[in-house]
Amino acid sequence: MSERLQQSQPNSSHWFDRNFFDSHNIDFNVGTGANLWRPAAWATVASWGNWNWPAPYYYDGEGYSYPLAASTYTYPSISTTTPSQAVSSRVITSSEADWLPLGIFALANNAIDAAQSNRIIQLAINRSGEIAGVYYNSATDAAKDITGKVDPNNQEAYWSLDNQANFPIASTGIYNLTEDQTPITVYFTDGSVQTWTLVRLQQG
Repeated sequence: MSERLQQSQPNSSHWFDRNFFDSHNIDFNVGTGANLWRPAAWATVASWGNWNWPAPYYYDGEGYSYPLAASTYTYPSISTTTPSQAVSSRVITSSEADWLPLGIFALANNAIDAAQSNRIIQLAINRSGEIAGVYYNSATDAAKDITGKVDPNNQEAYWSLDNQANFPIASTGIYNLTEDQTPITVYFTDGSVQTWTLVRLQQG
């Protein structure tokens, strides 16, 4: 996947570095010292905040969650948070040390299309469960802030573009974002729901 991306995107090795953020007027305080391409292991994510998750839950393409050790762990509680509430405001004030990069992903309707996708997202989580990142369209060289949060009751992560009420809201389990490929549920403002795919990228 990474090799195919490099063939069609020769400048991908410079994405999401300090010069990238400056040239796109993105104020992202994870800091220049963080390796934003690096995946986060589940054990690191689970201990990053004060949520005390006993086990990870995997979210499928229809938004249903499953414990990865079903004989031992109970299913997560039902969230009372709607997708729009989860990304309603950007209140991120954390210091650089509070952020854990989750990696960089290609976004598409399926894994095959992701190999040639121009839609790229970078995500990180802070110790309060807030999500921040960047949505980047490499075809137009446009970058926008992402904001969101994780529901600590059911481990579901939500994100969308900051201050873009008409932009779709995406969700999946926070565990899913430690994997190299995952389905995500996308909620559109007209009420429709679709299943898309994230595929992890490696730095070129």
